[in-house]
Amino acid sequence: MRSRQSDQAGGIDPHSHIGGGKMTIARMMLPEDHMHDTVARTDLTRAGVGHAVPSTMLTGYRYAEMGYTAAFEPAMLPANARQAHMEMADTSIIDKGAFVMLGSDDLFLRQLAGKKDFSAIKDYIAWTMHAAQAIAVKVVNPGGISAFKFNQRKLDLNEKHVYYGVTPRDIIVTLARGLKNSASSILCTSTAAISVFRAAMKPLSRQSRAPKALPDPSHLHSVPQLWN
Repeated sequence: MRSRQSDQAGGIDPHSHIGGGKMTIARMMLPEDHMHDTVARTDLTRAGVGHAVPSTMLTGYRYAEMGYTAAFEPAMLPANARQAHMEMADTSIIDKGAFVMLGSDDLFLRQLAGKKDFSAIKDYIAWTMHAAQAIAVKVVNPGGISAFKFNQRKLDLNEKHVYYGVTPRDIIVTLARGLKNSASSILCTSTAAISVFRAAMKPLSRQSRAPKALPDPSHLHSVPQLWN
């Protein structure tokens, strides 16, 4: 008897906000979303609530219904890593992962502003990825989120941060170099950032493409582990 079923590749959503502080805040600000959209438990699934910001179990069910097998949280703050991973662990069925944000990280910007040795910056990038259990670094509005805290309302690609004195170009190029040397990934979310990233990669393309292990972060004892 011929089967009417067929096997197809599962969908992968590389930019899906499914965990972290922003989801918690969104649920707090949308109580009506949970009150007016409820889903009862069945023999196979658990109960859930929410339409715009569904509960964790329901998020996994809805992704699976659409044919997705994996989704990635693209904006995980290092300080929120533990909560983000706990939330994703509770999201059912699909595979999950997260990208850590470093483009406006204060310690990273202080290192750039202080002209720290590149090996120290590279170690900090590696430690952050290790401690936050991230699979990539996210760069969105590099330096701009931090600049806004100092009442700087815009930050062009070659414009200096009003406090740290570094430009978005400096941030992108430094992160690209650090991740290239660590055989890790970077996610840029604007045309300008992507162009700068590609330009930064050109002088590095002559180097060996053999994968390198992340630098051992065990010597950085002064900074607490964010995620075990």
